[in-house]
Parts: sequence; structure tokens; C-alpha cells
Amino acid sequence: MKFDKVEERIENVNEQIEEVREKQEEKIGHLEQKFKTEIKKKIEEMNQKQSEQINCMIHEINKNKLEINPMNIMNDNSQKFDGYPRKLHPKKFIKDLKTKLKYILNWEDQKSFIKTQLSSSAFLWFNSREDNITNLEEFEKKLMDYFWGNVHQNKSRHELFWGKFDYTRNKNLCDYAMNVYNMSKHLEPVIPEESIIKCLSKHFGKEVENHILYNQINNLDVFMEYLLEIEGNLRTNNWRGNNDFHDNYNRNNKYINQNRGYNNRRYGNNNYEQGTLRNQEQSKEISMENNQKSEGKRYLNMACQQEMDFQQPSTSKQSEMTQNF
Repeated sequence: MKFDKVEERIENVNEQIEEVREKQEEKIGHLEQKFKTEIKKKIEEMNQKQSEQINCMIHEINKNKLEINPMNIMNDNSQKFDGYPRKLHPKKFIKDLKTKLKYILNWEDQKSFIKTQLSSSAFLWFNSREDNITNLEEFEKKLMDYFWGNVHQNKSRHELFWGKFDYTRNKNLCDYAMNVYNMSKHLEPVIPEESIIKCLSKHFGKEVENHILYNQINNLDVFMEYLLEIEGNLRTNNWRGNNDFHDNYNRNNKYINQNRGYNNRRYGNNNYEQGTLRNQEQSKEISMENNQKSEGKRYLNMACQQEMDFQQPSTSKQSEMTQNF
């Protein structure tokens, strides 16, 4: 009896163990399926990202291939460097050139493209030195030394520190300031923007300089807005700046124009020289007449003086007779 009960218990335990095992296997199956699904999903996402990156790279490569195509090089309408920093600065040119040559690795191909980007004196310079230049870095150094060396930088530095804006010949203050600023920002050692603006303010007279210092204007955009305001006032003649030469120039022009207008009205535009000669003759006649009048007055004064001297003795005699009497 006892043995039968033990066997029965063992069977029950085995059944329970089997049930637990089946449940565990079922759970493991679910987990495996879940993991497989998640892994598959992540793999798909990674493959999609990789395919997108590959497509972007292919597109970029095709784009660059199109850009470096010989036909595109020949049809490149970008601004060429002619050797004059005011039109296109050498630093800006080198930066743009490196971008265009990013996927051209052969120096011979690079030289062919560089020639299409040069003109005038810069083209002549490169033609005379291309045999002595072996790579792009050497080309950059020699070009900068020649077109932005000490001579050019000293000239730009002198213009920044001592230049003056001529109000009598130019009304575009902003264009003038931007030209000087664009040259000055590439100087070595680098000059801060605040210092460039302070130096530039002196170009336009004391009034502008004092305004910049008083309002502590250190930003180029704010400085340009102020110059635009001055340009508007110049056009309406409400502001002429603190420039004595400008005032004298306008005053002299006024007198010159008045004289020219008088001569043109009197003698005609075609007889200006003849009218001038007549004016000179008339001036001589008037001066001679004035001299004659002054001479006549002088003789008249002498006669009056003589008459007074003649009458003076009789008057003294009368006074003596009066005293004796």
C-alpha cells in the first residue's frame, strides 16, 4: 500500500514537472520569436539607413563628377581671379578653388582647371610659373605671396589708418566702407572688427567718428545702417559732414558758376573767350577812368589848399588891426 502511494506521488510530481517544462518551453519559444522579430526589425532599419547613406554618397559622387566634367569646367561662369584683390580677394578665391578641386586629385587636371579660373595678370603670372609649381599647396602659397604679400598688405593697412572719404567726388559711403573693410579683414596679423570700424569712422570726419565712439558701435551692420542714414541726408542736402574742404569747394564752385552764367548770358556760350577779352578791356577802361577822376580830385584839392593859403595872411592882418585899434 505504501509503495503504491509513493509511486502515485512520483507520477504526480513527474506530471507537474512536465507541465512546468512545457510552459517554460512555450515561454522560451515566445521569447525567441520576440527576439527574432526585434533583431530582424533592427537589421532592416540598419539596412535602410545604410542604403540611404549609400544613395546619398552615390548622389554626391555623381554630382561632383558632373561638376568636374570637362564640359562643365569650360562652361563655368563663376567670377575669375584677375589679380586685383578689390574685385576678388586671393583668400576667397583659394577657398572656392579648393571646394571645386575637392575630387580632382591629379595635379595636371588641377592645373587645367585652375587656368580656367584665372584671367588678366593672374593668368600671366601662373603661365610663367606653372612649371615650378608641383601641387595645390605650393600654388596657394606662391599666389598668396605674390598677390597678397607685404606690399599689398602695407598699402591696405595705410589706407585703413590714414584714408579719407572725399564727399565732393563720392556719395556712396557704404560702398567705400565695405571695400576698405573687405581688404582690412584679411590683413595679417588679424585686426578685430571693432578696431576696423573705429579706423573707418575717421575717414568720414569728426562728426561720424564722435558718433561711433559715443554710441560704442562695434558691429559692422550697425555701422552700415548709420552710413546709409548719412547717404540719405546727403541726397537731401541736410548733412555735409565736418569737412572744411567740402565747404570751400562748394563755395568756390558757386562763385565760378555765377561768373560763367553771367558771361554765358552776356556773350553766349560760343563767344566765352571773346567775352572774357571784352571784359578785360572794359575793366582797363574803367580803371583808367577811375585814375583820371582820382587825379582830377587831387588837383582840385591842391587848388583849394592854395586858395586857403592865399586867404590866410589877410585874415591875420585883420586880426592885428583889430588888436591895434
